[in-house]
Amino acid sequence: MQRLLLDVDPGTDDAIAMLMALNSPNVELLGITVTGGNASLTHCTRNALSILEYLNRTDIRVARGAASPLVGNFGYAYDYHGHRGIGIRFPKATTSPVQKSISEFVADSLSNTVDPVLYVALGPLT
Repeated sequence: MQRLLLDVDPGTDDAIAMLMALNSPNVELLGITVTGGNASLTHCTRNALSILEYLNRTDIRVARGAASPLVGNFGYAYDYHGHRGIGIRFPKATTSPVQKSISEFVADSLSNTVDPVLYVALGPLT
């Protein structure tokens, strides 16, 4: 069993990656960290929470990452993914991201297991 943390900026591509991880019998998804990229951090966070809720997986915790890179600006992919990052509308999520910094969230996720954890960064690194 591979334990994963996913770092995403859910537009359509990262939504598919989330679906694959959640449906793999060989993956235990420990959590999701979200960054802006395909769309703003607000929209990407909302997308991640909505996808998890739509799949009845609100047990997966979500942490908000950086709203902007350390240097420069995100190059949002609105031309490919639309203004919200995903062209379809999911029901509004009833859950919220955890109230921890992303570094605390990752540290907690890693400290709760003795097994290796793979951190898969699909969003822009900050």
